[in-house]
Amino acid sequence: FADPSPEAFLRRVEDLRSGAASGIAGFGIAPHSLRAVPREWLSTLGAWAESNGAPVHMHVSEQPADVEAALAEHGRRPVEFLQDLGFLTQRFTAVHAIHVTAAEIALLSSGGSTVCACPSTEANLGDGFVSAAALFAASVPVRLGTDSHAAIDPFAEMRELDYRERLRSGSRAGAATPEQLLEAATGGSREAADFVTLDADHPALAGADAESLAGHLLAAGSPAVVRDVYVGGRKVVEAGRHQAQNEILRAFVELQERLWRS
Repeated sequence: FADPSPEAFLRRVEDLRSGAASGIAGFGIAPHSLRAVPREWLSTLGAWAESNGAPVHMHVSEQPADVEAALAEHGRRPVEFLQDLGFLTQRFTAVHAIHVTAAEIALLSSGGSTVCACPSTEANLGDGFVSAAALFAASVPVRLGTDSHAAIDPFAEMRELDYRERLRSGSRAGAATPEQLLEAATGGSREAADFVTLDADHPALAGADAESLAGHLLAAGSPAVVRDVYVGGRKVVEAGRHQAQNEILRAFVELQERLWRS
């Protein structure tokens, strides 16, 4: 939205990548949506992502208007159009992917692409229901996000996705097992040695063992059960407190004040 050309955007991406010396952050690109980014830009961004092995996240078919706009502009549904551009690879994540057909789900599956559901935001905006059961059945990797910083609670996102499917199907059996939903909330983190430790004495985990832990977290988990957080094998949160919390809060307040004065 702020860059005059895809080349200018990619220069900022390169600056960000070279300026991050911590080694903790990963880098990819996230062209917002087909409605926001022209085809010519997408071709340039897609080529850069392919040559750099970078992940690509993109809002796809979040609302019916996204589908209507793609059909009007390109004569193709969003997932079909992204397939034409060569985006549907294992590096691609379709955020939302609510209003998709069975044929589009098959395209996502064949490309090894991931769908990131954001149940709380999708409910807040009235976007619709992610077809979680169909995605799981087609072996499309499903991950959970928030699409908002208003509340960051992966446990709540797990419940929202599960309960929506129960409401839609009219069944007490959800679209996935607690273990599958926990994988949706945490999948891929093990590859980077990102993990958390849990407070075994928290009431939500009373009586939990290795076999029942996922079910406990689905039913009653909250951020309060998380004790320590490791990123890239490095402890960044201890006993519920970020090691740089004071510094982060000061920097955030300073940023707010600058924005208010500008």
